[in-house]
Amino acid sequence: MLYVTFFAAVLAIAAVAALGAAALAIESLAWRLIAGRSGKSRLWAAACRWPPVTVLLAAVCVAVITPAFRDLLVSAVTKDGKGAAGSEASKIMYLHYLPKEAEDINYSVRFNMALADFQISQADFLRWCQGRDCQLVQIGHPPQEQPVRVRHGSLDGEHELLVSDGLVCQLEPQQRHTIRIVFDRQRSRAYYEFRAW
Repeated sequence: MLYVTFFAAVLAIAAVAALGAAALAIESLAWRLIAGRSGKSRLWAAACRWPPVTVLLAAVCVAVITPAFRDLLVSAVTKDGKGAAGSEASKIMYLHYLPKEAEDINYSVRFNMALADFQISQADFLRWCQGRDCQLVQIGHPPQEQPVRVRHGSLDGEHELLVSDGLVCQLEPQQRHTIRIVFDRQRSRAYYEFRAW
């Protein structure tokens, strides 16, 4: 989670720096055109006043637009796996809520969300739900009479399927995230979706 926060902070600093530089440049150019002044612009004067800060912001802005930095950012916040064990998947960001009884876990994690599907028995799934403060709803009965659409696979090439016989466990939003797990009785498989706000 620390590396996600670090890269988000770097992107935020770069965006603020780029917007500030653009605003100063436009304001300086407009001032010079309207007043007919020549000489150094305010942007250049501000850059000369704080050279270390200027160099740092310039380096961050250049890094953000380079393909190597973008690839590094994507690889730092991307994790995919197939056929993982519950003990392995529970160590991965956003997947620590998975039931310990989960087996054959396929997962895909990105910056602010995660998808996973895994094998689990209905008894283990119900036991996991009882240990959580979740709203358990049976598919096919009010209020969830229609089949539930679930996503699975990689977030880059995700697939959807309909679950018409099963259970939905929706954890209420807390600490700025939501979790939904849909259990499919026909496949004895559950579909997990995590989304951070």
